[in-house]
Amino acid sequence: MSTESEPAYSQDVAVAAITRFYNFIERLYGKTSAGLEHPPPSGWPQITPDLAPHLNLSPEAVELLRHIPYFRRPVCVMTACHPLNYVTIAEHTRQSLQATGRRPQQDRDNPDLDRKYPPHVFPLAESVHYTWGCTIVIDTIRGVAIWHNLDGKPLAEGCPQPDAPFFDEGATTYVSDLDGWKIAPTWRVESFFRMAEEQLMALNWIPVLEDEDKLDELGVYGQPEEEQRGRARIFTEAGWPGESYDPEKAYEGTMAWSEKRDEIEEVERGRERLAATHLS
Repeated sequence: MSTESEPAYSQDVAVAAITRFYNFIERLYGKTSAGLEHPPPSGWPQITPDLAPHLNLSPEAVELLRHIPYFRRPVCVMTACHPLNYVTIAEHTRQSLQATGRRPQQDRDNPDLDRKYPPHVFPLAESVHYTWGCTIVIDTIRGVAIWHNLDGKPLAEGCPQPDAPFFDEGATTYVSDLDGWKIAPTWRVESFFRMAEEQLMALNWIPVLEDEDKLDELGVYGQPEEEQRGRARIFTEAGWPGESYDPEKAYEGTMAWSEKRDEIEEVERGRERLAATHLS
């Protein structure tokens, strides 16, 4: 862990870093698959300061969320990790408040409100599973991004090291599941998204296009090297990471490769069943 001084938060820096990364993700998956939408110059009108108390968000967090783009469709940016759409969250929150006759300000002291994070900290992207995958957390006071792996897996070999202190320097390694993010690897916001982009660019992280919840990180989960090489080859044959890259070709190649792999595995399972029958 780095002992460097705390970075300062800048909304302009955070918006630029997140927007650049999301544009990169859209290029990787394709515009049709990702459906990235950008805010108007004044920010998303659906995300308003009066919702901050109900969402347990600080004014700075709300203002950041008003000015970043969002995906219309699920895309995996890390292992089992999908970006949240706070435009949709804001719309649903307001509809719920209207249905119950409550005003957002009335929820400031609501004991049922999820307070896993302090108001200046929020999840930008969350795991689609309860026990594995990862969550990306943004801190709008410290100007950092936190990479919280729910299953505690270490950083893959060769992955750039964190360049900012943990949220809680005094915490032990034995914290509750809810507080695990406090001692998770932490980067300056711009460093984190640059690191993630570089890993995807180099195909150290490879989207599993036949499963929208998966992304294969080399050297982490013990995937067979042959399978990793096969996935990487499909992307390079589709032109990645060059200007000629065709996401549709990558998708079609992945589907054909996956179908062939499944057929081979089914043949192998059939042989194993036949062998077991003969032995019995």
